[in-house]
Amino acid sequence: MDLSFRKATAKDTSACIDLVYSSGPELLEYMFSTQAKTAKDYIAYEFEQGGGFIGHQIHTVVEHKSTIVGVGAFYDRKQLVKLYLETLKNIIRFYGLFKSFNVLRNALDSASVIEKPRPNGMYICNLGVSAQSRGLGIGSALINYETEKARKKSYKEMSLDVATNNPKAERLYKRLGFNLVKEKTFQGRANIPGTRFLVSPIIY
Repeated sequence: MDLSFRKATAKDTSACIDLVYSSGPELLEYMFSTQAKTAKDYIAYEFEQGGGFIGHQIHTVVEHKSTIVGVGAFYDRKQLVKLYLETLKNIIRFYGLFKSFNVLRNALDSASVIEKPRPNGMYICNLGVSAQSRGLGIGSALINYETEKARKKSYKEMSLDVATNNPKAERLYKRLGFNLVKEKTFQGRANIPGTRFLVSPIIY
């Protein structure tokens, strides 16, 4: 399958909303849905703005015949503070100061099932493939592409969290060399699936 990879841009927003949402719909709904706005509304806003954990600046898209078929975000520990501040700013701007408090509280709850990148590691999140393209190796190709980039920059590992109710994705990651480090239970006020933190050492 002829695939190409590139950094995402604001112009990719409409093509990436559903792909990012598919990476963790239960958690994204918990964090970003309100009576007036949907999780996809916020995903679209932050992705287009560029900064933050859903901003296009940390995303890579996969294209097949000039159509986006996959997307994923990749960042390291050094970027964390910047990403936190950007997402904080985006939430306040999008929801308004008063209504942002509940969203921020829910976003903080998400930390119970989202791991931080470890030192000398690259963390993967928001990984999604279009429904009609699943099972064709696109997710694997994207991870392998980003792993090669990380190897050239001397990173030591790739890591990610996978929901406990997504065994198909977990099997894929384990085929790619990811191993279970720990399992986490959601600590918020909703029935959200737990996650398993998986790590794959980068071989030199």
